Amino acid sequence: MKIDKTFLRSKVGRRIFLLFISCALIPITILALLSFRHVTSQLNKQSQERLQQAAKAMSMHLFERLLFLEAGMEMVAANLESVDFSNLRAAAVEISDRLKEGFGALALVMDGGEAIPLIDFVPEPPPTVTEEETDHLRQGRTLINAEIRSNRPGVVFMRRLVDQANPSKGLLVGQVNNYYLWRRGEENPLPPMTELMVLDHNGEVLFSSLSGPRAVPQGELSNMTGTHSGQFEWRHDDREYVGRYLSMYMEKEFHIPKWLVVLCESKAHVLAPMARFKHIFPLVVLLALWVVLLLSVNQIRRNLVPLERLQEGTKRI
Repeated sequence: MKIDKTFLRSKVGRRIFLLFISCALIPITILALLSFRHVTSQLNKQSQERLQQAAKAMSMHLFERLLFLEAGMEMVAANLESVDFSNLRAAAVEISDRLKEGFGALALVMDGGEAIPLIDFVPEPPPTVTEEETDHLRQGRTLINAEIRSNRPGVVFMRRLVDQANPSKGLLVGQVNNYYLWRRGEENPLPPMTELMVLDHNGEVLFSSLSGPRAVPQGELSNMTGTHSGQFEWRHDDREYVGRYLSMYMEKEFHIPKWLVVLCESKAHVLAPMARFKHIFPLVVLLALWVVLLLSVNQIRRNLVPLERLQEGTKRI
């Protein structure tokens, strides 16, 4: 479509044309900026709310699994109380298949240090027990320790006395199966495209689904260990993440000050709905400008061209 530009020779025509374009361009630009900011803020807010709910669900999920393993150790201890300890290796101790799934290894450790395997093989040597932890065990409670490893998931150990009134009957030591504790199966409450990290009370990584370096920024780590919950943003492997963390307090049950459940989501995934908005909105702006351009040219020509002709006729006369 060819646009007649003769009216642009008039100073008044040029002013009116620029006024029409400005009246269309300025409001649309402001609307685009406000819409972009509002949509981005809303998506970030929804992501934080989703991560907060998922962190609560994941904390309950982990706690329930630890309680199940504790209940399993209690049943094993009850079965061992009726077993002849002089011939324990030949005794049949009933252990459910699900408990075998939860423990990678389970053994009875006697006073002399002898370890008698109850599930497949003897666990790795757990961390040494302090006086406070010994008192916790003597109260008939279960003790959990975690051993931190570099570039590998930590190892979680569970210990419980067979008989708190008679510690000489031995100590049950279990090495928790990491896949059972952290796995992403059908029972796992994590939303899709969400990464999980679990830190101990010192900020050391027990588990991380992120590949490569798992270091959390030191500034964020200080906030996490000192507060109950919160949100943060950080960069990992050249990708930006938004995250949410929640504390699990298990001092009374397992003598653990707390674990930190950290969930994070890639900003690219959070702002994915904005990608379509970014493609569509410029096209809408161009369409609006084109419509304004056609209407303004049409109206200016209809009013100014006869005036220009009248002016030219007047000059000839």
